[in-house]
Amino acid sequence: MNLHSDTILGHEGGNRQGAANAVIVSRPNSTFMKRWIDSYADFGPGEWSQHSVYKPKELAGEHPDEVCVLPPTAFFWPTWTDKHTEYMHEPLSVEETAEVAKELQENGGALYEGQFAYHAWHQLARKYLNDLTPDKIRTVDTRFNMMVRRFLET
Repeated sequence: MNLHSDTILGHEGGNRQGAANAVIVSRPNSTFMKRWIDSYADFGPGEWSQHSVYKPKELAGEHPDEVCVLPPTAFFWPTWTDKHTEYMHEPLSVEETAEVAKELQENGGALYEGQFAYHAWHQLARKYLNDLTPDKIRTVDTRFNMMVRRFLET
């Protein structure tokens, strides 16, 4: 892992099959980002995942000195699966609420140690996200709501 590179990405998924574009931390004029953007010259319809997930992973393998690819928990965990979407958005029991509150406290507002962001997977979680309101975030205990609650105005 090259923590001194100009670009930081996260592996997507538990199998680390890709390095996705939902969260990118990069210095201006990064060599890796230029290389990745240039790869879009042959982009065609239906190739989103090839260029946005698999290509950066391929480029990272070819140019490891230019990019640091963090584990999935940094940006992309839990994943897009139905099981993980429900895990993030279904109401919690009193016991689960207490455990999540403890995890958030211990991890500086994150669900996991080393988590810097959470990709909400809107296309797959829209049945939960489309109905969210500030009031629901404040009053309904789900992992997602508890994690983002601190960002609401009081």
